[in-house]
Amino acid sequence: MEQPPSSPRNFTQSVLPWIVAASALVLYLATLASWVTLPSLNLTAQVLGWDWWNPKIGRPLYHLLTLPVKGLPAGVQLFALNAFAAVCSALTLALLARSVALLPQDRTHDQRARLRDETGLLAVRGNWLPPLLAVLGCGLQLSFWEHATAATGEALDLLLFAVASWCLLEFRIGRDDKWLARFALACGLGFANNWAMVGFAPFLLVALVWVKGREFFNLRFLGRLAAWGVPGLLLYLFNPLTASPEFGFSFSDLLTAELGAQKNNLLYNPRGRVLLLSFATVLPLTLIGIRWSSGFGDVSAAGAWLSGFMLRFVHAGFLGVSVYLTLDQAFSPRALGEGRAMLLFYYLGALVIGYCAGYFLLLCGTDEEKAWRKPGPLGKAFNTALIGVLWVGLLALPGWLVVKNLASIHQRNGDMAKWFAGELAKELPGQGAVALSEQPTHLLLVAAHFHGQASPHLLLDARMLQLTRYHRQLAKRHVGRWPDPGATPDTQVIPPIAIASFLGMQSRSNHVMLLHPPLPAMYLENLWPEPHGLVNELKLYGTNDIVPPRLSAPLAVSLTEWWRKSLHALEYIPEVDWAGGKLFDQQQMAGFLSASANHHGVELLRAGSVSNALHLFEVVIKVNRSNLVAVLNRDFHESLRTGKPSASDPAKIAQELLGPGQTWGSVLAKHGPPDEPNFCFALGQLLRQSGMPRQAIIQFTRVTELAPTNVAAHLALADTFIALGQPDRAKAALDHARAKPELRAGLAAQEATLLRFDALYLSQTGKKAEAE
Repeated sequence: MEQPPSSPRNFTQSVLPWIVAASALVLYLATLASWVTLPSLNLTAQVLGWDWWNPKIGRPLYHLLTLPVKGLPAGVQLFALNAFAAVCSALTLALLARSVALLPQDRTHDQRARLRDETGLLAVRGNWLPPLLAVLGCGLQLSFWEHATAATGEALDLLLFAVASWCLLEFRIGRDDKWLARFALACGLGFANNWAMVGFAPFLLVALVWVKGREFFNLRFLGRLAAWGVPGLLLYLFNPLTASPEFGFSFSDLLTAELGAQKNNLLYNPRGRVLLLSFATVLPLTLIGIRWSSGFGDVSAAGAWLSGFMLRFVHAGFLGVSVYLTLDQAFSPRALGEGRAMLLFYYLGALVIGYCAGYFLLLCGTDEEKAWRKPGPLGKAFNTALIGVLWVGLLALPGWLVVKNLASIHQRNGDMAKWFAGELAKELPGQGAVALSEQPTHLLLVAAHFHGQASPHLLLDARMLQLTRYHRQLAKRHVGRWPDPGATPDTQVIPPIAIASFLGMQSRSNHVMLLHPPLPAMYLENLWPEPHGLVNELKLYGTNDIVPPRLSAPLAVSLTEWWRKSLHALEYIPEVDWAGGKLFDQQQMAGFLSASANHHGVELLRAGSVSNALHLFEVVIKVNRSNLVAVLNRDFHESLRTGKPSASDPAKIAQELLGPGQTWGSVLAKHGPPDEPNFCFALGQLLRQSGMPRQAIIQFTRVTELAPTNVAAHLALADTFIALGQPDRAKAALDHARAKPELRAGLAAQEATLLRFDALYLSQTGKKAEAE
């Protein structure tokens, strides 16, 4: 049935999607990320070559489509990648508007009684409201908006899903198999590019069978479908085929890694939460897909009224839940996703919003042709009120979302990551340095800071230093500055002690800088960190030094002044909704800053600057309320200063910090170092057991300073000195403990241990006869 050019259906289906695309593109370009964001950092680093030491895994279509970006001037590459996300998101919203307009509105008897269109599409005045409401609810939702303005790759993933859904709806209207061919191609590309779309494969297959009917099982049709889908699946081969030989992996290794990454994402996703979200989005669409017969339910007048009422009630529930999801409350993809984008659920929820809005627009805005079924005055008033709610919602929902989300978008897409990267780079010596990090984020941010310019610095991923092929890559990239491993096979693992020795040699002729607070590592057995802003210079211990020197007075003043000047950046962080888990990237940035501030606070404490340290702990806690180590440090030292009991329970904090899946390494990386006797002693024991005695001695020494009556710490200190081959220091530690009257009773109970220490001392000093 041909529609005149001026018909509302023609405008909604053909013109509105283009208006939506243009408007969305303007919005997203206006709020585009000014630089790289933390969520987009890893993917951007792979595209632009900052992360050159890891093979590309995942998102092959994204890597293929962004290849031309590398040919652009360096100054516009970041903008181009972010703008690509904006274009993909604008197209997704255009397809959403078109898809909502193509949703059938003939599912129930009440709908069919009011339709004037044989195709089952909504052809009433104002039929542009449902697609526009769906677009506004989806496009202004915080997660969608974030990924539409930064190059995270999520926008392309969602576009492929939107194309697949749109093709099915187009086929339902025109019954042209070319749409199913495009559907198969979109699915093939989507499966290869996005593990989440693989998870939705059963849903897509059921939808395909549903719209195609029995003809789906025709072998010729299945062959044509495969002919279009398989080329998309061939993208699984793109990353393995284009990987550099210097990675040392075979094609089969890389393909296995590609498939394994998808499998792991699917298996270790929070399936219970995904199921809950599916009930709120996939289930309504499944029920919407059913065309209920006119005889469904009780055929009596009362039964028909009750059936109609229940259907309206259910649709109202679907609409309410879907709108609720867009508001990012406790039950939403963002709150339940544990940092994952979950954009597919928002898109499906928007389809539900569009369908249900069309359902009520049809039922409440159009009378049945049969006079005896027309509503009375009360019914008309109720219908008018419902229509009014839809029109108010068309203004209220986007207004609420803009007010709620715009500030967050400006914060996330602002200069915080750029400032952080600049502060890291600023502290690196101008003549060049070896910049080391256990956390790749810091390395990539420094690389981003120097993007487009020659960097004098050599960036090292500390976790990769055990791999021979990594050293070979470094030697090729930094000819003359890094030794070539020569004939050493790539399979040979370099032991940590050799890495520590090598970094020690590097520190004699280079500045070796650690880009984050120190973490337990073998190279810290012969190097100690001196803080400078957010970075630490690693320096060789002196011949007779066993623990690092205290901060000098000028350095303590410099650190305090640095944090005073940086408070403007820290004030940006507290607006994060920690309870709701809203801004995961800002939480990550808060974690970086709070760990550094806590580390500097501990250094100030050990240098005797207690008031400045306590102030810094307050800053840490304000920035990151979940930094329990900073809370522990503040409360303990406040109790030392005032003589009152500590407000914190170390045992309870330890239980919370070191729960399932947590290690001391992860705690220190996230929170910074502790400066409380129980925690320092436990950390010292772990370091001693891990073969890092010097770092253990630092912790045990600190315990003897904070809790002088702790007999176990004095004994552990002496024992570790003996294990390190320092008998004179062990004897000095024991003599110091024996000289304290308050320790005599405790030492007397450890007489056998003391005798063993004395014997070991005599043995190590060449007096074996006396030792026996």
